[in-house]
Amino acid sequence: MARILHKDKEKMVVTAFPKCIACIALAFLIVFWIAAVAGEKQLKMQDYLIFNGVCLVVIAIQRRRKLVVDKHSKSAVLYTHFLWVKSEDWFSLKDIKSVDMVYGRGGRYARGGAVYLNVKDKQKAIIDSDICFGNAKRNIRLRDEIADWLKL
Repeated sequence: MARILHKDKEKMVVTAFPKCIACIALAFLIVFWIAAVAGEKQLKMQDYLIFNGVCLVVIAIQRRRKLVVDKHSKSAVLYTHFLWVKSEDWFSLKDIKSVDMVYGRGGRYARGGAVYLNVKDKQKAIIDSDICFGNAKRNIRLRDEIADWLKL
């Protein structure tokens, strides 16, 4: 789920995290543990390890992104948190060429659409696709708001 945290004439902050994917994996995990505790059938240790492992990996691999754009300093920074790795990617506002949506079926991009900044010759992901209802419309609106604010 992506949203604009702060927007004025000089600064804009956009944050994104695929909340629905993580919540669904967490819900499966909770249902599994309720069934394991309340159920009559005894599960094997490998069942616990496989199911918990898959759910926890799905939750862990989700990337949290935060884009901070500052017109006063004429720069932008993209913070990415992935597992326990944090990265910063700094670039100049004049290097941003456009804000685009990328759609796909399978592969790297989901159907909801992901929002990218085209910086020089590279694409920088700022909003990942998520499976929430209305996510595609929300991402299109955010893409348009970011492009309008940057006046691209």
